[in-house]
Amino acid sequence: MSNMQKIRLLFIASLVPIIVWIVFASEKERELKIVFPQDRSILTNPHVTVICKLNEDAKDKPHTLPNLTVNGMTHEWRKEYLPTILVAGVKLQEGLNWLQIGDAKVSVYVVGEKAKTPPADWKEIRSHPLSVEKEPTCSTCHTLTKGIGTPHLGEVQLPKACDACHSEIEFELKHNHPKRSIEHCTICHSIHGSTMSSLLKRTPKELCKSCHD
Repeated sequence: MSNMQKIRLLFIASLVPIIVWIVFASEKERELKIVFPQDRSILTNPHVTVICKLNEDAKDKPHTLPNLTVNGMTHEWRKEYLPTILVAGVKLQEGLNWLQIGDAKVSVYVVGEKAKTPPADWKEIRSHPLSVEKEPTCSTCHTLTKGIGTPHLGEVQLPKACDACHSEIEFELKHNHPKRSIEHCTICHSIHGSTMSSLLKRTPKELCKSCHD
């Protein structure tokens, strides 16, 4: 074997661990999706429901469930949604908070009496308030079906989920728009996080233009 061939083999061998790391990292990234809260977000309510989804292939690999730590303290995922849906209720402190979900890191700033100056380039994230009368569950709004021990979280039950709390009269008073002509609320509103008031996905003018000339 010539020196040139040896050099090529050594070069290829040096690339193998890099390729393996890239594949492994991208696979982990595909497995975990953080729904809420978003990184570098500003919140006004310290009571937060951390929501993540794992690729459904993860049901066969229970050891891959990521740990959740908030400001260095470990929190448990709610068991009724495992292993593919990760939900945990946590209370954040005023000011800067650090969440670690597996290998992912999320930083959140909670505005309060002692913490009124969040980072200038971060955005306030609003989410839909949940009932305070009883502990909310995903199935309050979402379809939730269970296979063989594996829950599957579906889309929001529309319009049933919205109608349970919002009447048609209330809708028309707030929106100045007949409700029956709108297919579902999520055309305009984002439930799990929006930087705009009223959980809008875009400005009112842009949303109106999507249907009206």
